Amino acid sequence: MIIRGLLVYLCHLLCLYYLSVPKVSKEASRRIWTSTFAVMSVFVSILAVSMGYSSRSVAILYFLSIIYCLAVFLITSAGPIQKNIFIFTSYSAFFMMAVAISQYTGDIFFDSDQIAIAIMRNAIHIAGLMVIRLHAGKAIINVTNEIRTGWNSLALFSIISCMLLSILAIEMMFQDEKQVYDLVKIIAVSLLDGSAYIIVFRMIDTMAKQTAAEKMETLLKNELEYEKEYIEHARRIRHDARHHSRILAEYLQDGDMESAKAYIAEYGTSFDSEKVPYWCENKAANALIRMAERHSEASGISFDAKAAIPEKLPLTDPELAIVLGNVLENAINACSSVRNPTISMKAVCRDDSLLIEICNSIAKPVQFEDGLPKSSRSDGGIGMKSVVSVLSDHGAMINFRQSNTIFTTQLIIPL
Repeated sequence: MIIRGLLVYLCHLLCLYYLSVPKVSKEASRRIWTSTFAVMSVFVSILAVSMGYSSRSVAILYFLSIIYCLAVFLITSAGPIQKNIFIFTSYSAFFMMAVAISQYTGDIFFDSDQIAIAIMRNAIHIAGLMVIRLHAGKAIINVTNEIRTGWNSLALFSIISCMLLSILAIEMMFQDEKQVYDLVKIIAVSLLDGSAYIIVFRMIDTMAKQTAAEKMETLLKNELEYEKEYIEHARRIRHDARHHSRILAEYLQDGDMESAKAYIAEYGTSFDSEKVPYWCENKAANALIRMAERHSEASGISFDAKAAIPEKLPLTDPELAIVLGNVLENAINACSSVRNPTISMKAVCRDDSLLIEICNSIAKPVQFEDGLPKSSRSDGGIGMKSVVSVLSDHGAMINFRQSNTIFTTQLIIPL
């Protein structure tokens, strides 16, 4: 009995592990969750021996373990606490559904055979673990990482949903006589609850896409304002052109060619310094590169780009903002502690693919975790995971290499 119970909680903890975005390293996160399983193994064993592995002990184990696992999940997971509460209670509702349905099915159809109940319960949890491990966990993390507001309402919804489902399931589990009708009722409630969560996650996905679109819209509006300023500056130059012509005419009438040349050179330099850089045909990429150039200039970083990025790409503008914006931002951040920092970018189309290479100075070799650069910030690394997610959706690739002083990021995007 104890082994069957521990298998359930092993699946339970593995699901929570794959649903979390650790604020510590992967190794530290694994150690913490392994220790959690060890503590729960001792706890489950003691309680099972003292009370027997009955429906009552299952209920007590559920409530005590949920408090302990919630504390571990909140301590180890990055991001807003409300978001992590939402993810945890959403999964806990699924966990309680599995317990209730397996218990009811076993009591009604298998004469309360605990082995049959445990087999069904473990089968449901193993299936859930595989879904979370292979697809759902990554999708949930990527979608929820893009949302910064609205988590209070979502967390409240998931808490209420989990509590109501838990109370209903436990109340029905302790009924003396269980009928097929009761099983149909708990399945119907579970389906309704699952449908509500599907709607909520679709809303979150819509909010995430809207947030990304708003970021892109803000970026393009800023660039439009920048171009308007340039156009206004050009109008002023054209308005003042007659004054410059008069001064040049005076120099030429006096035969002072040197002064005329010096004036023309100074006038041309002041005009060139105000022009809007045009890096490529793609407006979104052009805006992102221009923004990176301005940030680099403000931070004392030498920035150079040669970007032949076509106007049409398989990536949407918000997706391009996630990929190119995060890579350029990481490059700028890496240069913050480097003397005489530089950033260079090259982008060319070759063999039906867009090849992008961004090189930046580094103060020390970059550490990697799970094939990605390890962030020095406690809540870092989320941006690069979003980059990988977007690229994988389009069959694109990302590669990293480094020397003692230069870090290079390479992107290959099929066209």
